[in-house]
Amino acid sequence: DAGYDSDDIRSCVMQQGATAVIAYRKNRVKVPEFDKDIYKERHKVENLFQKIKRYRRVAMRFEKLQTTFAAMVAIASILVWIKF
Repeated sequence: DAGYDSDDIRSCVMQQGATAVIAYRKNRVKVPEFDKDIYKERHKVENLFQKIKRYRRVAMRFEKLQTTFAAMVAIASILVWIKF
């Protein structure tokens, strides 16, 4: 997300040994490089989370136990997958 585009966050990610795959803001003077192919895959995952959170039970986390919450996430994922 371009909202997390800052040099501090990028350096923190690099210090942890990871690669920052953060889109840059349009008004940035020095444009950082990032792998656009990895960003496209990351975007697909973010869209999946967005679709899963359309189910109120998952978004509001009504389930108290981890196992029942995981089951609800699985059901929501299946419903998204079959486009219900």
